[in-house]
Order: sequence, then structure tokens, then C-alpha cells
Amino acid sequence: MVDDAYLNGYAQLCGANATLVYMSLCRHADRNQESFPSVELIARKVGVSRDSVMRGIKKLVEYNIVRKERSRKKNQQWLNNTYFL
Repeated sequence: MVDDAYLNGYAQLCGANATLVYMSLCRHADRNQESFPSVELIARKVGVSRDSVMRGIKKLVEYNIVRKERSRKKNQQWLNNTYFL
């Protein structure tokens, strides 16, 4: 579910790519408002480049709309990002 506060204010500040990313994160969120789709999946689903998705995520984090946490495997290899809405 997309937050009304986002659509009524932040969408214009963040721009189209960040809004597409936010909508994708909302679609993939669980009951706890946690979402963990890959950048590649988001890019494919919304029809933008991987770089556009990453810039959108950066913008959403800057405005404190989402919080991003990175996970590592035991061997210190990056696993995935979790986004908290």
C-alpha cells in the first residue's frame, strides 16, 4: 500500500524514478513494511535502468522515506538489501 503522505508531497520532491522505485518497494513489502526485491527486479518491473533504481533508492533514503540495511553472509560477502518503509 502506498502512503498518502508520499503521494501528496514527497513524490514531487523525489521525482518519477524514485516514485516508481517506492511503488515497487511497497508492492513487495510484507506485514512489517519490510521489502527486499533486488535492484535488477525493480528495474525490470518498472522499466528503468539499474542506475535509475539506485538513484531512486538514494533519493528515498535521503528524504527518510525508506531505511536501507545491507546483509552479509558469514564469509562477509554482501547478501541483499532490506528496505524498511
